[in-house]
Amino acid sequence: MRQLKRQTALLIVLACAIASAQAPVISSGGVVNNASGLPGIASGSWVSIYGANLATTTRMWGAADFQGGRLPLSLDGVSVKINNRDAAVYYISPTQINALALADPATGAVSVTVTTPRGTSAPATATYQTYAPAFFTFDPRNHIYPAAVHPNGTFVGRTDLFGGAVSSLPSAPGDRILLFGTGFGPTTPSVDPAVVFSGSAPLPAGNDLSILAGGQRATIEFAGLVGNGLYQFNIVVPNVPDGDQTLVAQIGGQRSQSTLRLTVQSRPKPQIRYPGLTQAAAAGCPGAGCIGSVTASPGEQIEFWISGTNLSNVMGVRFNPPDGITTSVIETASTAVRVISTIATSAAAGERKFVVTSPEGDSNESAGRLNISTFRLSNLRISNVTNNNNTLEFTVAVDYSDPTGAASSGPLYMTSVLAFSGSVAIGIGTVNPEGRVPGATSGMITVVRSYPNIRGTTGAIFNIDFEKDGRRSDTLRGVF
Repeated sequence: MRQLKRQTALLIVLACAIASAQAPVISSGGVVNNASGLPGIASGSWVSIYGANLATTTRMWGAADFQGGRLPLSLDGVSVKINNRDAAVYYISPTQINALALADPATGAVSVTVTTPRGTSAPATATYQTYAPAFFTFDPRNHIYPAAVHPNGTFVGRTDLFGGAVSSLPSAPGDRILLFGTGFGPTTPSVDPAVVFSGSAPLPAGNDLSILAGGQRATIEFAGLVGNGLYQFNIVVPNVPDGDQTLVAQIGGQRSQSTLRLTVQSRPKPQIRYPGLTQAAAAGCPGAGCIGSVTASPGEQIEFWISGTNLSNVMGVRFNPPDGITTSVIETASTAVRVISTIATSAAAGERKFVVTSPEGDSNESAGRLNISTFRLSNLRISNVTNNNNTLEFTVAVDYSDPTGAASSGPLYMTSVLAFSGSVAIGIGTVNPEGRVPGATSGMITVVRSYPNIRGTTGAIFNIDFEKDGRRSDTLRGVF
């Protein structure tokens, strides 16, 4: 009987030892800000807890873990208390837990414990602060680059940041970018961290938040909560040199981690090609086949493309003279911008050169033009195409309309461009076309054109326009 009692006692001691060995243990200094990995946590901020035996499974929360619109306070029997208050548990594993500290006005040293089905850890100590600002980071390069994105969703960073697996693009002075962080303090309106949150809750007006890139203050266009514990900052990158610039935020006397670097690389100003305009359905102007001018009448709205380089960030178009034209940019790419211009009924006739504007600066002034005129061309036809001794000759017929009737009599100034097999031929000068009825407000113009040093009779792109009494017509484009 005594032997049996000794064995039972031994088993109880062993069971207690095993249970003690499997109880969760929080490492010394193992409670840190989830974004920075540094000490200091705040109410409503994300927290990481490091240790051993913190869970027997590895997973993050899922839809089934939410009840009544509230965040889960445990996963698989694993829970966290901060200052003896439950925290929301997002991720568990044997060595790490990520949790959201819930509302607590306390500041200073607080205890943190982890409870699992195998027991509760000894308390660890963390420091509660009203503000514990930190930016989230990308994993590569030892977490020195902030998890930032351009407004179009492209990640901000060196082009090789993800080794080609994911696209990234440096920021440039004047760029608008989005940063994300945690621990930036109360918002207006206030948000209960325990309840599922979406939308936005700005930081209160008059806060002392500043974000510095390369030591220069960035313009903050929005700062506030956009998810549980997640703050978003829409900033304009200040004018700083190219390279990896320090990035730090300050609020409530606290600073974010000092190790972050924002990659900045200036981009060249946009440039418009000559002639750089087309009213074709698709963007791009093949060589001199581009239409050199676009014509609109007062009261009309027209859509056209501007061709060039470095056009991705174009924000607007500025005409000279500017009166009577309202223009909106509706699509941009690196080599083309699609715009819509509305011409006021009071707009004066004449040519407008223009520049495109971007955060990198204004482009060159376009050699192409937007013309405001009632002198209109349509229905370009090319016929009687011959080539004798490498001189290409053909007949051009085009319909015209002109409410003034001026284009139907007297000489016209004609501009034509022929792009053929890499060769470019330009014809300008005064002509007196056939087929017009003096004083008529519409009719047909016929002109015979010839270009020397051209081989072949097919594959050419032909542009033509006319001018009468300072009023330029549309430019029409045809293909042989």
